[in-house]
Amino acid sequence: MKKVIVLFLVGAMLFCFCGCRGEAHRFEKDTGIHAEQSDRYLSITVTSYKDGSTPQNGMTTTVYGLDIESNETEEKWSFERSAQYPLAVYSKYDNSVYYTQQVENEKTGKGDPVFAKNLSTGAVTQVSEDVFGVNYIVPLDADRIVYVAAEKQSHILSVYLYDKKTKCTTTADLPDDMSIQRLSYNTVTGKLIGSGRFEKEERAAADASNQGRGQRFIPPDHYIYDLTDFDNIQLLYKTHNGMIQRLASDGDGNVIFTLADTYRGWNPTFATYSYDVDTDALKPLENLDASLYIGDFLFCDNNRLYMIAVDPSDVRGVYSYDLETKETTLLFTSEDGWINNFVLL
Repeated sequence: MKKVIVLFLVGAMLFCFCGCRGEAHRFEKDTGIHAEQSDRYLSITVTSYKDGSTPQNGMTTTVYGLDIESNETEEKWSFERSAQYPLAVYSKYDNSVYYTQQVENEKTGKGDPVFAKNLSTGAVTQVSEDVFGVNYIVPLDADRIVYVAAEKQSHILSVYLYDKKTKCTTTADLPDDMSIQRLSYNTVTGKLIGSGRFEKEERAAADASNQGRGQRFIPPDHYIYDLTDFDNIQLLYKTHNGMIQRLASDGDGNVIFTLADTYRGWNPTFATYSYDVDTDALKPLENLDASLYIGDFLFCDNNRLYMIAVDPSDVRGVYSYDLETKETTLLFTSEDGWINNFVLL
């Protein structure tokens, strides 16, 4: 009998929730730093065993920068992994790595705060307090980062914007009980989108599956939001008992997302669509899940999708998929480590 166990990432946040209103909430269109294709890059995080075989002697997390035009990869920084989930992102904006690291707090216990390591000066700054289980980190510019995490004793994953200059943290104004599961940023358009579901509905769906002695899990409705302006968040799309497995925003502002009818453990059926937010038109795209085993991270520039996937020959790596030519290209793989995550910037 299969039993649905819903795992929640919980954490503690003691933020300075300042009155950061107005422009600080909006992610303006590309500033020019990444306006050309030649300037775009992938930040890729890989974790490996120190002794090459077992975790008992510790693990090392390494951050790479991959130039999209030349496909050249450069190691940016390595550090000892201690956080529950090894999340790290290299930012060209300020030549820094944003990462999570475990910290022991006398009052709240262990947490995984977000830190910033400036590679030019060597300075390390703690960006958040006792966060536990950060799911996404996206640098917007030299001073602002977005990340997804949960507050202490909460199952709700929220979206936060941290301003290094003002040291203010702002929370995206989403409906109560909405938990954001996926996040994607388009560095060309400056659009930030996310998807999630109501926590109570997720629990009810899990309970219904368990009470049916392992019957197929039917997910609750999922919602896609435009999070570009924290003061004016827009609901873009709502599913009907469909799970948003991954999503991205293309160069025209359309939403590309993959829909699943259940969790991976239940042998789901996948379908990928392009949704025109202006016309409300839903267009089916090629089902990449038929030929690749694709992870949950997805990003897009003008005409290419970027993803972590495993191809039919069992090669796991970061791939690009050209939406026009339908060609899939392997960009990065690791022989001695596990690719944890990546971001297109």
